Amino acid sequence: MDDPSHAFDFWLGEWEVHDPDGRHVGRNSITAPFDTGALAEHWRGDGGVVGHSLNAWDPERGCWHQTWLDSTGGILLLWETSKDDGSTWSTAFDGRYRRAG
Repeated sequence: MDDPSHAFDFWLGEWEVHDPDGRHVGRNSITAPFDTGALAEHWRGDGGVVGHSLNAWDPERGCWHQTWLDSTGGILLLWETSKDDGSTWSTAFDGRYRRAG
């Protein structure tokens, strides 16, 4: 793909999300708020957590960036987290997406 800012256009739409064991964990709606390739995520977890993220290609760093905020007060800039200053890491969320409908 010549334009990395549109590399995640496939994510647009409505999704049912399952954990690695196949259990349904929530629903996700992905929209394009601008014509720049940026994406807005609207999450509704089965456990009641609601979350939103903004995602965009950062040409200066040459990578995608996601900022996540949710109804528990959670903020994630990376989907792996460390509680020991980077000695060990754990995955914050591991979901399997299937198109809704």
